[in-house]
Amino acid sequence: MALPGETHLQKASAQKRVDFGDLDFAMSFVGAQQITNGISSFTLPVVLARNTIVQQYDVAVKAARAGAALAAAVAQLRVNDATAPGLSGIGLSVVIDFGALRTVSAVQVDNVALSIVRVTPWTGAGFATFPIYGSFGSAVATPTAPSDNQNAILTSEVRTERLLVEIRGKVSADTLAEQLGVVLPEPPADLELKINGGAPVWKSPGPALAGTGTALVEDDFNKDDERLVKLGDALAALTGDPLNSEEVTFNLELTTRVPGVLEIKPKTSVLRRIWRVKFGSDTERNLEFASEGVQEIPLELPAPPEGQSRTIEQIRFTALGNFETERVLPPLGPAPGDLAELTLESARAALVRLAPEGALADLSGVRLPLSANAGGAEVSVILWSNKGPAFEEPVEAMPGGTSEPVTIDEGAESWVTFAFKKPVKLDAANAPWAAVVVARGQVAWKLGQSSGTDKLARNVLRLGAPAGPWKPLPPPFLAVGSTLAGARGRVRVVGNAQKQNPLAPLLVSVNTSGAAATAVTPTVKGAAVTMKFTSPAAAAGAVLRVVSHLAGTVTFRDIDVISNV
Repeated sequence: MALPGETHLQKASAQKRVDFGDLDFAMSFVGAQQITNGISSFTLPVVLARNTIVQQYDVAVKAARAGAALAAAVAQLRVNDATAPGLSGIGLSVVIDFGALRTVSAVQVDNVALSIVRVTPWTGAGFATFPIYGSFGSAVATPTAPSDNQNAILTSEVRTERLLVEIRGKVSADTLAEQLGVVLPEPPADLELKINGGAPVWKSPGPALAGTGTALVEDDFNKDDERLVKLGDALAALTGDPLNSEEVTFNLELTTRVPGVLEIKPKTSVLRRIWRVKFGSDTERNLEFASEGVQEIPLELPAPPEGQSRTIEQIRFTALGNFETERVLPPLGPAPGDLAELTLESARAALVRLAPEGALADLSGVRLPLSANAGGAEVSVILWSNKGPAFEEPVEAMPGGTSEPVTIDEGAESWVTFAFKKPVKLDAANAPWAAVVVARGQVAWKLGQSSGTDKLARNVLRLGAPAGPWKPLPPPFLAVGSTLAGARGRVRVVGNAQKQNPLAPLLVSVNTSGAAATAVTPTVKGAAVTMKFTSPAAAAGAVLRVVSHLAGTVTFRDIDVISNV
């Protein structure tokens, strides 16, 4: 377009400003620019993997007055040879069909070889008899300032569905489509944002009016014609498939009823990935516990992108099972020490203080790690009451606190259960003692080594005859600073969990995290569990460590790992 005092710009991608009195319009032509002036829609492609978890995805939506826009970008063009007197054979007749009512203040053509002769509006039934620019019956352009041959500035804005523009000079329809423009003074209106052509995920009814503030906010447009739009929930609904890591393009399309300057700018995003752990073709793992103890489930994931480390932020799974109310404490250990071992026989028994920590309502049995010498042995456990909460002194055998005798075969150490006929009610503040009594043969009991501040420290020992009296261990075990002073009885207690303070049957943790284990209670229908890590855990070599408080079977289904990459 040739502007007064300027030379014609040859490149179609040029952008120029035109001063029409108090109005300032920008004429933008098609090129490699990201912001296109005077368009009805703007599309931003966003590439995400199907297993992306979108925690946040904020964009800035820009919607400003269009100024001048290519007519072909905002309307349909019908180009024919002119038939008006004086223009026939040397001119063009162009219908600009907006398809809806549009307000127009100027028409422009970016070619000094062309001149705009007349502009006539559509009245609803046909084009008006008299033009709004130019003279009826004229064959040449007769512009008056600020108009010129290429810039037809209308004396007043016109709101119409179509314009008939008559031009002196000829070019092809394709060429004219790149050179003919209109000035649309209205701001964009009735904005909608869709994803891949779906239902609108965001709307802004009415005109998009620029505000006076500088902050990017959700409620209003700022002085830069921009507004914050949060798309996290909308994109999250289309992603998060833990079984599909394929990348897909989501087209964010911003549309307006009134063409304008449109743009979508990415701002803040928080993206994670979710991976379903697979075991061959299965997505579940069954664990069978013959007794209390620990088992591990490897968390094998695809290799992370080259040069990146994968860390785990969450783990989700469903736990299915039907565990009884009985619990064993502790479910693991205590480990044997290397310094002391008690040998027990019919004339020599041992007494150990129990420490169920108030987690059990009653005591249904005691488990001890024993080994029998040649010929095996027969052993039972008898509960003894304690003098009181402030004491550490056995008083007498408790009624109903004698276990069934158990025959232990010759061999290596194993955990042996001594069950009582009926559960014995526990006083959480005054736990009893358990006497290990040998009726036949000889057994060895390796002691544990306590640091003095751990839970094992409470399992103090006494020695004596099967019926007492009970005496402290020999002086080497009692001397301050002695390496034997930490010797304690290795024992586990068996009982039913308290109803008012239930103890979950399982504790689940990740070996690469220092976070506390998560208590898990499986159900027949499946219990949904989420493990969150304040400090992300390393994914390399990670395993799910499952500790059970009792025998039973649990199924871990749909183990999903949420990671940074």
